Amino acid sequence: MLFVFLLACIPELTSPASNDDVVGACAGGLPENQWPTGEPPATLAGEGYEVGEVASDACVPDQNGDDVALWQFYGRVWVLDVSTMWCAPCQVLAHGLQEIADGYAEEDFSYVTVLAEDLGSDVPDNAELNEWADNFGILEPVLADEVGFTSGIVRNGTYPAVLIIGRDMVVHERLDVPSDEAIIEAVDAAL
Repeated sequence: MLFVFLLACIPELTSPASNDDVVGACAGGLPENQWPTGEPPATLAGEGYEVGEVASDACVPDQNGDDVALWQFYGRVWVLDVSTMWCAPCQVLAHGLQEIADGYAEEDFSYVTVLAEDLGSDVPDNAELNEWADNFGILEPVLADEVGFTSGIVRNGTYPAVLIIGRDMVVHERLDVPSDEAIIEAVDAAL
């Protein structure tokens, strides 16, 4: 049992919203923020977060206080890393995040972290998102799951959950035991 604990964190789930409560895209279309923005086709329809499905959209705040739509990363290969602030394996993964992102600086690539819970199992506020980014030297988007969409990604309450999403918003791969090496291998395969 200790071995499983070292690979992932299992929380007491206290997220305020269920996956049914996800609003979807930001009101008024794609939001203005500092992150790359692609224009998804009007026919794109979210299906879920399983391999082969079109990732559903969500609109959540980033560490700058701006709204971010998941679908704004259309046209890029990107990592969707669902973590929590209290999870030790999530913190280990965060240490190598910026190095991975920097390694793909010449590619259309993004590494997006969504923090589902803070140290008290609540939704992180802006100060906590900035603390996470600052502590781990992250220059990529760090988002707070205010709408509860990550409940459709996390399996059995185990964090971190990492998805590799292709340019067409289709989930390319799911990493149940993520590591820097596994993420790089999966991103290379998706590029």
